[in-house]
Amino acid sequence: MYLKKIELNGFKSFANKTEFLINPGITAIVGPNGSGKSNIIDAIRWVLGEQSAKALRGSKMEDVIFAGSEGRKQKNYAEVSLVFDNSQGKLAIDYSEVNIIRRIFRDGESEYYINKTPCRLKDIHELFMDTGVGKEAYSIISQGQVEDILNSRPEEKRIIFEEAAGIVKYKNKKKESLKKLEETEQNLVRLDDILYNLEQDLPQIQQEAVKAKEYKNIKEKLKGLEVALVLEKINNLEKTYKETDKQIEEKRLLKEEVEKAIEITNSNKEELIKNIKDIELELNNLRDQELQLIKDLEGLKYNLELNKRQLSDGKKKVENLKFENLELEEYLRQVTLKIEELDKKLKVNQQELQNNKKLINNDEEQSVKLKIEIDQFKEQLEIYKEEIIEILNDLATIKNELKNLENNKGKIINECHRKERELISFQERSNQLREKLHNKQREIEEINTLIDRQNNLKEDLLEQISVIKNNIEMEKDRLERQKSKVNELKSKITALTNLEMSYAGYSLGPKETLKKFKGHPSLEGAIAQLLTVPEHLTTAIEVALGSSLQNIVVKDEFFAAEVIEYLRKNKLGRATFLPLNIIKGTPLNLADPDIIGVASNLVHYEKKYSGIMDFLLGRIIIVKNLDIGLKVAKKYNYKYKIVSLEGDVLNVGGAITGGNYNGKSLGLIQRAQEIEGLKIELKKEEDGLAQIQRALTKGEEEYKKFSEQLEQLHHYLGMLQGDKNNKYQEILLMEQEIKSIKGHIELIKGEKKIFENDLKELEEKISQTLKNEKVKEDEKQRITLSIKEINELIIKKNNFYESLKSKIVSKQITIASLEQEYHSIKKQLTMLNEEKRRTEIKFKENGENINLTVEEIGRLQKLIDDLSNENLKLEKLKFKINEQQVNHHVLKREVDEKIQQAEDKLKELEQSKEILLTKLNTLNLKKSKILLELDGYTEKLLSEYYLTVGEAKELNYPEVDEKEAIKEINILREDLKGLGEVNLGAIEEYKKIKGKIDFLKEQKNDLTRAKLDLKKIILEMDRQMASQFEESFEKIKVYFNEVFQKLFNGGRGYLRLTDPENLLESGVEIFVQPPGKKLQSMTLLSGGEKALTAIALLFAILKTKPSPFCVLDEIEASLDEANVDRFGAFLKEMSKEIQFIIVTHRKGTMESADILYGITMEENGISKQISVNLEKRVG
Repeated sequence: MYLKKIELNGFKSFANKTEFLINPGITAIVGPNGSGKSNIIDAIRWVLGEQSAKALRGSKMEDVIFAGSEGRKQKNYAEVSLVFDNSQGKLAIDYSEVNIIRRIFRDGESEYYINKTPCRLKDIHELFMDTGVGKEAYSIISQGQVEDILNSRPEEKRIIFEEAAGIVKYKNKKKESLKKLEETEQNLVRLDDILYNLEQDLPQIQQEAVKAKEYKNIKEKLKGLEVALVLEKINNLEKTYKETDKQIEEKRLLKEEVEKAIEITNSNKEELIKNIKDIELELNNLRDQELQLIKDLEGLKYNLELNKRQLSDGKKKVENLKFENLELEEYLRQVTLKIEELDKKLKVNQQELQNNKKLINNDEEQSVKLKIEIDQFKEQLEIYKEEIIEILNDLATIKNELKNLENNKGKIINECHRKERELISFQERSNQLREKLHNKQREIEEINTLIDRQNNLKEDLLEQISVIKNNIEMEKDRLERQKSKVNELKSKITALTNLEMSYAGYSLGPKETLKKFKGHPSLEGAIAQLLTVPEHLTTAIEVALGSSLQNIVVKDEFFAAEVIEYLRKNKLGRATFLPLNIIKGTPLNLADPDIIGVASNLVHYEKKYSGIMDFLLGRIIIVKNLDIGLKVAKKYNYKYKIVSLEGDVLNVGGAITGGNYNGKSLGLIQRAQEIEGLKIELKKEEDGLAQIQRALTKGEEEYKKFSEQLEQLHHYLGMLQGDKNNKYQEILLMEQEIKSIKGHIELIKGEKKIFENDLKELEEKISQTLKNEKVKEDEKQRITLSIKEINELIIKKNNFYESLKSKIVSKQITIASLEQEYHSIKKQLTMLNEEKRRTEIKFKENGENINLTVEEIGRLQKLIDDLSNENLKLEKLKFKINEQQVNHHVLKREVDEKIQQAEDKLKELEQSKEILLTKLNTLNLKKSKILLELDGYTEKLLSEYYLTVGEAKELNYPEVDEKEAIKEINILREDLKGLGEVNLGAIEEYKKIKGKIDFLKEQKNDLTRAKLDLKKIILEMDRQMASQFEESFEKIKVYFNEVFQKLFNGGRGYLRLTDPENLLESGVEIFVQPPGKKLQSMTLLSGGEKALTAIALLFAILKTKPSPFCVLDEIEASLDEANVDRFGAFLKEMSKEIQFIIVTHRKGTMESADILYGITMEENGISKQISVNLEKRVG
């Protein structure tokens, strides 16, 4: 077997469909970094079933689909296929060529095919199992995997040795067998529990079944009495109902007479109301006229009052204007006097202003001379000030220096104190840390205790989860079995219903008639469809009717003739028709204890079919068995047809038909009954299914709850472990801090000593600076005295100068005041003259207004006289309208009295009607109650006994005395109560449990045998795996040493089992001794030596169990040129037996290749192949 072809389409960078034809020998794949070489190796791994996107260098599996480039759209799926030559039959499949295909779509859906036939991933794994080919086998070695083989733990190295030994399939089978064994043991435990529970319940169920039978007998007697009592009550209620109906009719007639009287009285009342409305209309008109007059009078009075007020206002206005003119004359006289006074005051002000201006000129000349003397003294003062500023600057410098020295002294003292405090603080901190360190260690001990406690809880939870999981599995098994039962019942019902719908079992004529005329109003149906037969009578009725079951009931003979013509015309056989309007029967009326009954009375059907049923079954007697039948036939002188429950027939005249009855040939009634029975059973099984589903849901909820608790516990344990680690970290930090504090204390002591020396030097500098300060202070005192003398002279001169200036300012203020007073007087004169002019104009206007107002007063007096005369006329008209209103009110009172008389009569009639209505309502209520009671008893018959009133009466229950019946019913009920709680399903349940126990015991025996068989199989597989692994390991060990010596040009390689006594689980260790070195472990080798050792191991395994092909991805990358050449030579030698596909960058490897495939990226992001057949070129 070898790999013939690799085909990629849309896989990673291979956007286009790309084929690689692979021949036996060595195929090398070369190309620059990033060109997509390793994508070919990923494709091989992926098609063989790799499920980890990370192993394929992606984040999710959809990443293997071509994602698009600058010039290409992304693809929606990726597909890879491998074609194998299987001509030697190494793969367990009957094909000489095997094509493995895997396809993935962007929605995440994956498909697998073997030779274009859809399959499962498991099928692909099983196909290549123990061939050395697979996603995790030694046939595919990717980049970095070489060193992973050597760096892995001994137990992990074992995996490739197991693949080489061919025991992987045994391990998988053992794993499945162990799982089956565990499931078998769990099933046995569950079976024991179920059997124990069922056997514990059986005696109780048996007792309940006996009690249930007794209960049913009492219940049947009770039913007969209760139905008879209900019928008695129904008869009494029907009589009362008829009497009540008669009383209702009488009261209804009386009510109609009263209603006629009410109608006549209402008519008279309406006529009176119409008259009173006319009177009220006339009254309203009079009121409107009166209101209009009142409105006109009020308007007239208002105008009269308004004119009187205007007249009064005019007279007052004339008086006011005359008074105002007198006041204006007085005001004009006073203004004239004030103007004369202001003219005199203005002349005095002008004289004073001239005198003050002459005096101020002399004072200003004297002040200028004094200002020049003051300025000269100030210049001398400035010179002294400059000198003292210089001295003050020197003093400030000295004081600053002193201050800085004092500050430095204070700082050094503070630093000394601070260092003292730091020393104390560090010592206290050291003590605190030691105490915290002790507390943390104690906390870690507490956490360890808590972790142990939580681990115990975790174990308990795991045990509970395991129990719940087992219960869930058991419920799932029950659910599947129940589903199978339900589906089986549904299938049976569907099959039987289809037979019923297709009229299977009917002859051609009836079948075609029922099909053709289905739904026709004149077609009632076949006899088998129109009657319902109790199950125990099925055989008897089928035999009694025979082929008449297929007789078709129609409404009349005309439709029957039409159908017969249709059957004859289409040659569809014959049929018998029973017209409802013609067929009548006379049933037997026998009361014989030896017979079960007349057949027509024992079956159920609609009342309209009673004539037909009496015709067919009314003269057929049903008996228990043939012996009783013979006795009855003899009694009635063989006049009637008699049928036994077993199907034996005694015909009229004495002929007997009997033997084994097989109703399957017809079974029309049995089929309908079987469908109903199956439906009932289906309902019961579906209820059971729902109950199991609920139990399963509850179990799954419990499993979820405990799983969540376990997850929380894991989380809490993680938190505790994290807390513990944090506290360890804190302890480490505290120890480091204590060590650091010790160093700080020593450093502080040294710094304190330096500060004490600095303090001594500062005190000496402060003493010298104080001496310099005293010299400057003396010089400052001398200059200050000189400044004081000059300041005193300046102050005297300034005082005189300021006095003179003040005097000048005072005179200037006086002049300004006089000027202001002058302008004020001028302004007042102007204003008074203007005021005088305005007053004179106002006096003139008032005289004119007085004349106009006197004229208006004359006009208003004439208008008032006219309005008074009009008011008198309107008052007379109002009195006349009031007289008419009084007359109409008298007439209205008379009509109102007549209306009241009519209303009193109506009230009496309405009361009579109300009394009749109350009586009618009472009777109707009584009637309704009777109907309600009748409905109640009818409903009781239906709900409790499944009988209509008609059916109950037809059963001819004997008349009962109510008191006696109630007494007997109470006795029977007491008997029922005495039985206590009764389980009616116990009879059937007992049968089922007994059958279930027998079935489960058989299952337990089967499971016990299966458990022993599985243990034998596992033991045999362990022996086989140990033998194969040991044999294979010894071969690999020898080959490893040989290959190692060839690749290293000497030295030796050695393989060792970590636990030789446990061959099935022992790890594998590798020891090597390169030429000129000691025997050492793999961890001490260089990178190149490790790679070459791993290659040696790979070739040793391939020599032990050659793989059909081997894929290598740059495994020689870390080798030097000499080692690459040896690797290439060995690869060439191995290629005679094994097909190699290798991705490489090394020249030596390329030279050993038979076919060279180059991978390039001419278009960004898209890989393209270039192939070279080196063998042909050499040829």
